[in-house]
Amino acid sequence: MEPNGAVAVLVVDDNEDIRETLALVLSGCGYRCESAKNGVEAMQRVRRARFDAVVTDLEMPEMDGIA
Repeated sequence: MEPNGAVAVLVVDDNEDIRETLALVLSGCGYRCESAKNGVEAMQRVRRARFDAVVTDLEMPEMDGIA
């Protein structure tokens, strides 16, 4: 959890509309959200910041949600 109490969530989806909508809804519920367009980008973000949860698509190019 962030120092201010916000839970940090990483949203990963190759579909921009889904990714942005999920991040918007979660942000509106008080979560601190970041997003990534695929697994490779998600791994880069995880190396730079700590997340309490990840919401991911399972089927994406380059690296899927399972990897």
